[in-house]
Amino acid sequence: MGYYLSVFLSGLRPKTLIASLSPLFIVTAWIHFFKASVTWYLFTLGLVSTIAIQIGTNFFNDAIDFKKGADKEGRLGPQRLLFQKKIKVESVYKWAFLFLSLAIITGAPLVYVGGWPILLIGLVSLFLAYSYTGGPFPLAYLGLGELFVVLFFGVIPCLGMAYIYTQAWLPEALILGLSIGIMSASLILINNIRDYKMDKEAGRKTIPIRFGIFFSKALLSVFLLAPSLLISLFFYKKNFQYLSLLPLIVLPSLVRLLKDIFNTDPSAEYNVFLARAGQIQWRWTFFVLASIILCTKFGIPHMSLN
Repeated sequence: MGYYLSVFLSGLRPKTLIASLSPLFIVTAWIHFFKASVTWYLFTLGLVSTIAIQIGTNFFNDAIDFKKGADKEGRLGPQRLLFQKKIKVESVYKWAFLFLSLAIITGAPLVYVGGWPILLIGLVSLFLAYSYTGGPFPLAYLGLGELFVVLFFGVIPCLGMAYIYTQAWLPEALILGLSIGIMSASLILINNIRDYKMDKEAGRKTIPIRFGIFFSKALLSVFLLAPSLLISLFFYKKNFQYLSLLPLIVLPSLVRLLKDIFNTDPSAEYNVFLARAGQIQWRWTFFVLASIILCTKFGIPHMSLN
């Protein structure tokens, strides 16, 4: 029992769950302090639903990549579930459906509050949880994985939760979501640079395979640096004054990370780079939240989002 539990927990990929947490935390803080009171049970349901979809997508990814041969012995990344000899593909699929069922259950009240736009977002999210690596047009195999993350782990959860809270589509939520999604997409791009050779053998058409390693590293520079600059500029325009600079605190860490990546060929060392990028995103999320919260404490005037 303990063995299966440890394997199951590793399949959750807890270090990557910041991709689900960040947009919900940031957009909820923004709405709560500068637009309207937040119904906290809706926040909780949205958080659980989003995390469940991410975990379900991870399990589908493990099972489908294993069956396609994209993941095999000798892969540079962390060992996947199905290399544990006691785990069967059918079990991983069951876990995926379990979490998608949880997403449906916790998402149903959100649909009741938000109506058909939230229903549409939910249905598309559930469909793409499988078709990220499965189906006739798997996004990850076509070089669209980064775009998927920008949209569904940034733009769409921010816009969707803002709509649920306010019944309005807020352009500010779009800017916040774009910043968060680009930051999260850097994790996928680091993965894809690391797996360049194995993905090429498996027939994937990721960004590194389509455009080369140097282009991918240059794009990664944009993914890592742009969010802090974009969100700080956005806060500055909203009169956050010096508090707008807080997200820039992570820039030295990002520059060091990029320097190491540019100086390293794709290898298992990218697992360390991936962990560092995840840790930086946690810190970045904290400083963005601090910018939002501290501006109220220090008397910066209320700012309407209308």
